[in-house]
Parts: sequence; C-alpha cells; structure tokens
Amino acid sequence: MQETTYDVQPSDREENRARLCRVIAFDGEGEYYRDLAVHLEADAAGSFEESARVERLGLITNARGRAFFYWHAWPPAEGSNAAVSTIRVSWEDKEPFVFVERIREGDPDWPPGAPG
Repeated sequence: MQETTYDVQPSDREENRARLCRVIAFDGEGEYYRDLAVHLEADAAGSFEESARVERLGLITNARGRAFFYWHAWPPAEGSNAAVSTIRVSWEDKEPFVFVERIREGDPDWPPGAPG
C-alpha cells in the first residue's frame, strides 16, 4: 500500500469553514491516472462531513485523475488556527504518484456554488 499525507491548518478567518480539496493521480509517464481507489483518513481534528464525525472516506479518481472532498474542522465549534489536521491518503496500486492540495476560489476545478 502506498501513502502520502496532507496537513490542513485553519486560519482565523476560516476556522469553521469547509475546505475543498482534491486528490490528483498521475502515472509514471505524467498522464492522469483514472479509476484509482484512494482511501482518506482524517485525524481527530478533522472530519469529511460537517455535521458528524466522519474520519474515513473512499474516493475514485475521474478521467482527469482527480477526486474531490471537503474537510471540516472537528469539533466544529472548537476549531482553532493553532490546530493542524493531518489527512492520510493511501492507495493499493504502486504505479501512480498521488498528491493532495486545497482548491481555492478561482481555480478551474472550483465548482459553482461551492462554499468559499
């Protein structure tokens, strides 16, 4: 099993706002890697749902090698800009290179109507 991590650090302005993030997978030749099953696990400071503690999430990359998810500070009312939440991302296949990044408004992948 392959693995990477991504750290989310809330700011004062955003401590109780969702973060839209993406997983991107590439093959050894730099082409997008589609249909990769990725498994996400949030530590105690984060959740993949706003109203409930959801610490595990499974995703499949699309034709452009991407999969999207929201991260929420947990517990919601106790977010802190001093807390860093670590998301562990794992996958079975040895070929792809996988990384995680936060998406911000103005990014081409930003969905219409997404919370900013």
